[in-house]
Amino acid sequence: MGLTNPGSLPTSIRAVKLTYRSLDHTGELKALSGALIYPDDNLTHPIMSIQHGTVTKRTAVASVNPMNSSVGMSGLFTASQGYVTLVPDYAGFGDSHEMHPYMYAESLANSVIDFMRAARTYCAEQDTPLNEGLYLTGYSEGGFASLASQKKMETELSDEFSLTATAPMAGPYDLHVIARHILQGNSYNRPAYIGFMFVAYDEIYAFQDLTEVFDSPYDQQIAGFYNGENDFFEINNQLPPSISDLIKFDFQQRFVGSTELEYSAAFEDNSLLGWSSVKPTRFYHSMADSTVPYFIAEATVADLIANGAEEVELVGIPDANHSTAGIPAILAMLEWFATYQTNPVSIVDQIQ
Repeated sequence: MGLTNPGSLPTSIRAVKLTYRSLDHTGELKALSGALIYPDDNLTHPIMSIQHGTVTKRTAVASVNPMNSSVGMSGLFTASQGYVTLVPDYAGFGDSHEMHPYMYAESLANSVIDFMRAARTYCAEQDTPLNEGLYLTGYSEGGFASLASQKKMETELSDEFSLTATAPMAGPYDLHVIARHILQGNSYNRPAYIGFMFVAYDEIYAFQDLTEVFDSPYDQQIAGFYNGENDFFEINNQLPPSISDLIKFDFQQRFVGSTELEYSAAFEDNSLLGWSSVKPTRFYHSMADSTVPYFIAEATVADLIANGAEEVELVGIPDANHSTAGIPAILAMLEWFATYQTNPVSIVDQIQ
């Protein structure tokens, strides 16, 4: 479809749905979808891949309708600023009907990278010129997916991809530490995140022990909540914020006490630590985030630096929580990315 921006945003843009194939967590090629949103002006532009945060409803993605998705709206804006913007759905959303492999690093990275390949092919076929610019960003799960993609591109695919910069935002990069942090607390106001993690990992790793994790009646109900038909807050409202009401006491004690082995090892395997980023990487995170605490970003940056990364930093966003930090993080990210362009444009000036 063709879209024209109002006001001071001058560029006519186009949004299309692309379908492609990517390896899932079983190693099989599966059909996935994503939105490609780009300036319709025949000029040469860089690529920006924006990874979306946690959603649970299959249709709440940009490939279905960019106007009905927060990251789709972000993609419309970044395309208007001169980026060929990629918004992958991930497995389990859009055209894909499998269980979403929530916070599973390999599958998320594959879906981002394979969509980038598909988008490059489409642009070549449509005579849409691209320059060398290549950016990754995303918020919450999208921040995790962006860093996972950067890790794979730089450690395994450096001959194919040369990133310009990456801006992970508000991601839970150390899954084991954040899970322990949540489970040793008394309450957590977004229990749908907890459910999604354990339900997805139970399927990915075939643990088949959700009845050992969740208390009744959630042990029998919770897997069905994540069938792609319910939005996040519909699920969240059906789960208790009290950890003792949601999680079985024995499992909680074993996980916090480091005697639970299956989920702990899986979370550690998918945490994005123990490597060194190469290209400029700037993390954005709310300093008052109680959903994904700020210390997760601090520890991730410290780990990258300890492993030899030189161009990495953390920008703290004051006076905001996990929900309200999204817009200031995106605007700050765009200002930073613009510094790598030949003729940088001030995003802040344009929207005032």
